[in-house]
Amino acid sequence: MIGTPTRLSDNTRVRNAASVFGEQHEALRAQKGADLFEVLVCDRNSTDETAPLALDDAGSQDLKFVVAAATSGRTSR
Repeated sequence: MIGTPTRLSDNTRVRNAASVFGEQHEALRAQKGADLFEVLVCDRNSTDETAPLALDDAGSQDLKFVVAAATSGRTSR
């Protein structure tokens, strides 16, 4: 097996969360003794800076970004 696999995924649905996004993501990264995890940020048509903030962090090892559909609570991808 190459590398260490991610053990957990946190699926976070957001809408207009720019004011708290950085703080929340940093708090997840700062956890001590947690299993390896990834954060899947599903943006639900934010009109603030949520998407650009998430996209800036998306290159990090633990954050992925997708655009979620605003209907039926289902993701578009």
